[in-house]
Amino acid sequence: KEQGIELVLGTRVISADVRRKTLLTATGETISYKTLIIATGARALKLEEFGISGSDAANICYLRNLEDADKLVNAMNSCSGGNAVVIGGGYIGMECAAALVTNKIKVTMVFPEKHCMGRLFTEKIAEYYESYYTSKGVTFTKGTVLTSFEKDSTGKVTSVILKDGNHLPADMVVVGIGIRANTSLFEGQLLMEKGGIKVNGQMQSSDSSV
Repeated sequence: KEQGIELVLGTRVISADVRRKTLLTATGETISYKTLIIATGARALKLEEFGISGSDAANICYLRNLEDADKLVNAMNSCSGGNAVVIGGGYIGMECAAALVTNKIKVTMVFPEKHCMGRLFTEKIAEYYESYYTSKGVTFTKGTVLTSFEKDSTGKVTSVILKDGNHLPADMVVVGIGIRANTSLFEGQLLMEKGGIKVNGQMQSSDSSV
């Protein structure tokens, strides 16, 4: 308040009109702006978006928010000494694999790239981490992807079926296949690129007031 900032909590913006420089809230209130900053974050990509059904099983975990973390910890606690399959070789996959193997769960990591952290690591750096993880009991299955699941009568995943035909036993599955920016309020209004809102060097979108 001292700095002239008004904080409005418990309020969701349901639509934006960039041309008119207005936002509409869920309660029907209109907010006008001169400059708009978009900081809507991102959401975890789900397997369904790649045509793989059944990722709502109780023992399939994502990690993006507190609720996800709670579910992940519960799954970990219930399968000590069991098998976990981690889908994805990025940050989430690597961090979760480390936590799982530390909690005495056998881990297999599956990703299509040649090495872990494909977008960030050189082959040599990746090699270092992969050999360290291997020494801790993590198995790497590279160059393939998940195609479907086998489930028991309760709907829990019992194994992960890969494109190369392999079946991996699974008491739990962690999926870390990337994120998508939350841009739906601005689709069709601002220029998009690579799944996000395109900006210039000043972080301005195709409408300079945004």
